[in-house]
Amino acid sequence: MAGDRLPVRQQCVRLRHPPVHPPATFADCAAMKLPLALLVALAVWLPGGEPRLTPDPAALENLPQAERWLLLEAQEAYGKGRYAAAAIAWEKFGRKHPDSALWAFAGWRRAEALRLDKKQDGAIAALKELIDLAPEAAETAEALLLLAECQAEAGLVAEAVATAKDLLARFPASSAALPARLVQDDGLVNQAKQQNLPTDRLRSQRLAVLGPIGERLDDDPRNRRAQELGLRRLVELALAGGELPRVAALVKTVLASQQARELAEVAVDAGREVMKRGWSSGDDVIAGQVAAVLWPDAQTLAVERGRLRLEWLQWVRREPAEVAKAQGVEPKALQERCLADMADLAGSADTAARSMGRNDGRREALAWLAAAARLSAGQDVAAAEQLPVSIGRPLVRRDAGRWWELGERAAVEPGKLLAILPRLAEGRERRLAEMDLKAWTAQRLRTGEPALAAANEAIAIAIAFEGEDPERAGDYIALQAELLRRVCRQHDRAIEAYARLNRPPSSDFAIAETLAEKGDHQAAAAKLGEIAAIHAGKDAGGEALVRLGVMLHRNLKDKARAVLVLRQVCDEHPNTKHYGEAHRYLQSELGVTYTGGGGKRQPK
Repeated sequence: MAGDRLPVRQQCVRLRHPPVHPPATFADCAAMKLPLALLVALAVWLPGGEPRLTPDPAALENLPQAERWLLLEAQEAYGKGRYAAAAIAWEKFGRKHPDSALWAFAGWRRAEALRLDKKQDGAIAALKELIDLAPEAAETAEALLLLAECQAEAGLVAEAVATAKDLLARFPASSAALPARLVQDDGLVNQAKQQNLPTDRLRSQRLAVLGPIGERLDDDPRNRRAQELGLRRLVELALAGGELPRVAALVKTVLASQQARELAEVAVDAGREVMKRGWSSGDDVIAGQVAAVLWPDAQTLAVERGRLRLEWLQWVRREPAEVAKAQGVEPKALQERCLADMADLAGSADTAARSMGRNDGRREALAWLAAAARLSAGQDVAAAEQLPVSIGRPLVRRDAGRWWELGERAAVEPGKLLAILPRLAEGRERRLAEMDLKAWTAQRLRTGEPALAAANEAIAIAIAFEGEDPERAGDYIALQAELLRRVCRQHDRAIEAYARLNRPPSSDFAIAETLAEKGDHQAAAAKLGEIAAIHAGKDAGGEALVRLGVMLHRNLKDKARAVLVLRQVCDEHPNTKHYGEAHRYLQSELGVTYTGGGGKRQPK
């Protein structure tokens, strides 16, 4: 309460709290000049970010030295997270200086400190006293907001709703109004659960509370998070009621506001949902209107709308029942129409891509959109033929990777995705792409003659490049090792490859795993012991010991050694995940209670 003087408040404070005189040493302190800049800096000390209230600069400028010292004491305790001490200091400030221009501010900060100290009852009492004694203070709106939040946290739902309503009635244009609406909304939801309120009635009540959030956007930076949360709730409620025009209008309002950048994610999410629901209900008009608002640039519109349209078509093909019912058609007929729409989308994306004279990111995006649409429509050959033409350049190895990802999303058979190979630039790029595609094909198929054939072809190319490109030899050896182990099941050759790879400890662990898959658990255990010795005291050493202990018990049936090894883990790797794994295995699988001191020892 900057500058106000309330005699009644002063009398009440003095009756409740007898005057406390400063200590004798305070006179010495008064001679020191506390820098005002330090006070201002301390005033914004908040562990959780920017405070909702800061002292009035004019009041700070004219603040007596005695008040400054108490202000510093309270802020210092608060800034260090000693909230109980801060609350006591703020209370002392209010008792000793009831006429201070910062009296109401101190009361608010006291309540805030009590709240952070998990003393909601004390905070509620302090805030009620503050509001009662200073009903017209500049801090009253924020005090009401804090009171409502504390009441909600204390489980006083009805009281929180009533306080939020009081705030909105008395201070509808204050910065505290927006977060107060969220408190009231939360309270309505909780009350509805207790009263079994019908869903439609609850939605109507919530829309009445949250509606103003979308009518006038709050530009206060303190309310940025509350603004986003309120808009998302409003969108959710409107969509639940099928109010697509309301959401579309909200999207337009947000993107036309000064907060467009901060709230862009909310607007885009809401707009995309309106478009999908519009298509589902057959309302292409509203979908087009929202798309034009979201992406004013024509080429960006073609890319983003096309991606969303394809995503929606893919979903409808998988689950046609809901949309078929909404549009009054048979699910099978709708699925067939989706295929035709995908082909049309591919054609329009191709046309848009080829009309662009320069090869920029949007042209590539349109070309890949066309390829994805054709793959989803089952036109894999046409997709491979048209992609290099639409993209406007020869395809290279990285394009093969993107092609494979699109094919996987569209559930295209691995063999059909090899159709892209003739479209790749001849020479090194094509050979590397062939190696990648055939390796991925083998790994996806896993078993059978096609998988073995693809794996062997990929291995042959990798062997050739191992000599041609020694700088990347490790990558080619790693590919050979994985295919030999997981697809070809040639464990001895895989072990040789991992040994040549020599990337410890991962390659050593792979050798141990391959030996175990081969059935040679003795050799696998020996390898794990070797890893544990080499990496003793390190994370890899602990992992090796845990694996060794489990293998000794499960595969080699040597419980005694398993217990010794797992106890060693607990002793040597306290306060690590390996300690937890070993301890659990000892108790649950081996029936042994570990009583050593490993869990208390600190790692070196």
